[in-house]
Amino acid sequence: MKQVSRKIVAARTEAACRWFADNLRIIDKQARLVPFVANAEQQKFLFAVFAQREAGVPVRIIILKDRKIGISTAVGGLIFMDAANRENRHALVAAHDDDASQNLFAIPALYQQELPPAEKLPLVNDADRPTKKSIAWARPHRSIYEVQTAGKINLARSYTLHDAHLSEVAWWRNQKQTLNSVLNAVPNETNTMVVIESTANGSGDEFDLRFQSAVKRQQEHPEDLGGWLPLFFSWLEHAEYRAALDEGETLGDLDEIEQELVSLGAMPEQLKWRRRMLADNCGGDVELFKQEYPATVREAFITTGRRAIPPKITDAHRSTVLPGRPATLEWLDRAAGKVAIRFLHHRYEGGQFVWTIFDEPGDLTQDYIVYGDVARGLLADPDDPRSDPDLSEAIVLRRTSLEQVAELSTYGQTDQFGEELLKAACLYHHAWASPEANSYGLASLNVLKNYPYHRLYRRDGSDDSVDVRQTAFLGWETTTGNRDQMIDDYLAYCRQSAIDGYRAPLIVHSAGLVDQEETFVRTKSGKREARRGAHDDKLFAIFGALQLHQRCPRTRQVPRYEEERGAGADNETPFPGDQDFYVPGHSENSQLLEVE
Repeated sequence: MKQVSRKIVAARTEAACRWFADNLRIIDKQARLVPFVANAEQQKFLFAVFAQREAGVPVRIIILKDRKIGISTAVGGLIFMDAANRENRHALVAAHDDDASQNLFAIPALYQQELPPAEKLPLVNDADRPTKKSIAWARPHRSIYEVQTAGKINLARSYTLHDAHLSEVAWWRNQKQTLNSVLNAVPNETNTMVVIESTANGSGDEFDLRFQSAVKRQQEHPEDLGGWLPLFFSWLEHAEYRAALDEGETLGDLDEIEQELVSLGAMPEQLKWRRRMLADNCGGDVELFKQEYPATVREAFITTGRRAIPPKITDAHRSTVLPGRPATLEWLDRAAGKVAIRFLHHRYEGGQFVWTIFDEPGDLTQDYIVYGDVARGLLADPDDPRSDPDLSEAIVLRRTSLEQVAELSTYGQTDQFGEELLKAACLYHHAWASPEANSYGLASLNVLKNYPYHRLYRRDGSDDSVDVRQTAFLGWETTTGNRDQMIDDYLAYCRQSAIDGYRAPLIVHSAGLVDQEETFVRTKSGKREARRGAHDDKLFAIFGALQLHQRCPRTRQVPRYEEERGAGADNETPFPGDQDFYVPGHSENSQLLEVE
């Protein structure tokens, strides 16, 4: 890659802008036919294109943007300029739906209609055009500019493309497969260009992953212009998003969000415009404004996508994430329920069953829940056989502080998964435990039937008198009838307010669990589940753990001073899961032996 001169790149950008203004016409927001004069965001895009061309690398740009800043107009202008002035080029624009494809084709159609006569070249007959939404120049020029809807997984598979504009990718139905098809139609040559652009539609999808990967690469190699170059356009950059202050007008006290915007460089005129838009167009909904007009990359992704878990909860949980320590659990005396932790230097040392330990078992005033969500083998994206299957997920929850203290993610067999749940239950002071009691979890449940301290959750009758012979009723069962309640209970446990009836908010330490919160969405039907291409196994593990916490009894040993007053030493007092704390009765078997 050759050294890039900013002066040369700026000159080429200026030349392109002059060609646009001299030859292209657009309909502006006042419905006037006017010359295409590039705004600041459009010039920023063009500068990035010419920087990569000057570096001698293929143009590959991925753009995260807010609404209506003219990026599609600029990309269309550049592709049209190349197609109209260079022979034998094939350009494809792919939109997320039919209406969008029609709107995107209107851009080059108007360019062609209003092109000065001296610039116009003959076109092929309508009958010879590749599609109705295409411009095809006659020989010897032979370039083609066409627009399609990204509805087919194998879009452009049979093509050889030189330019591709992939619009609103975050809203494509099959992002990964369709992108793969189109991108492989474009040779890795220096005279090619691919632009992926979109507003955000939630986090964790293919667009998000590709954009974040490009950002990471740029941070690690800031001088390297090869590969995907990320561009983000904040509403703060757009000159139109301002409202002039009247003479002597002040904004008064700024709220917390406005103060943060000031730290990002917001001017009073921008804050006034935001207040007006927030009141008039967004009904006072701050999250809706952020969705339409993000100020930062993170804000763009976390406030979009019909999220089922509010961003405030996710933000709170993100602040308590811990790295944890990889470890395996090993039997010292299975019959006595004695387990050792062996901490690992690297996860790969432990095979399939490596736990992440956020906190070791505390003193005997602490009690715990162990719950396992058993994998069904479902793919993250049913339309992509190469997408990741779901995992069996286990979680250990400290009941006294309502805090996640350990987790396990594994592809292992379900009977082995049950053995891991049993180890964790013995280790964490003989916790109440259960796998999900569905057809996939029966092998795990069969292992836990031998739990020596009879703290296997039973879903009928009295939970504190488990009869292991009644296996039909052992284990927590997630059903269509209780699924929404599990989710609602989780949200209630996450709220800070005391009026929700819970003593303290849930403390989450798993980064993966927080990631799944961000990709847990409401579908068009209203069902809450992982978005296509993502998983929710960790979430349902903690959902289930909280159900056990609410239902399983908690007991405490009578203090010694009560013994002296005549109370029996082995007298135990049961009370519900949302009150006080518990000391296990079999504490001599709960010792922790750590293996370095």
